[in-house]
Amino acid sequence: MADEAIAAPGSEEAAKPDANDLGMEQIREMLLTLIPEAGAPVVWIDIGGNEYSSPPFMSARKQMRVIEILRAALPEAKAAMFGARDALSSGNLGGLAALVDVLASPAVLAALEEIFRVLHPDATPFAAGKLGVDNAGPGDVFSAEEMLRAVLPFSIRPVLTLGDRLSRAGSVLLRAVR
Repeated sequence: MADEAIAAPGSEEAAKPDANDLGMEQIREMLLTLIPEAGAPVVWIDIGGNEYSSPPFMSARKQMRVIEILRAALPEAKAAMFGARDALSSGNLGGLAALVDVLASPAVLAALEEIFRVLHPDATPFAAGKLGVDNAGPGDVFSAEEMLRAVLPFSIRPVLTLGDRLSRAGSVLLRAVR
């Protein structure tokens, strides 16, 4: 087993971020910019420039359905992320390139459209009517980034909130055990 040097805390080496961590942090920060403040309406735009909005809350049943769709899409998203490993280590645009690779996956786009339909069932038919598009799916009348803007507050905020709460609960348990 080879010895690996460990950088001392506070040293210049310790301050340098790992390229993979940098890419994942870029993705996280980009996703967080798409999530409005708690309680603010969720707003998105169709390909014709028409604006839509919805309250930032959903029922528990819709939330469970979204989680089921996310869980089913996770293997494909992971595969796309592993395919983007080189992009993640390429520096400043690594996270963006990885996100593009994930969104380019047909299975991930299908999951995004399915989540969009669950959360905003009337938006696609309404937008298609305004735009004069027949037999449209969400991906025909909304860009991928606008669909993300319309679903992330409902998909990511609960996951981030749950993760934060679990992390705090774990910290409390660790302190109690010590």
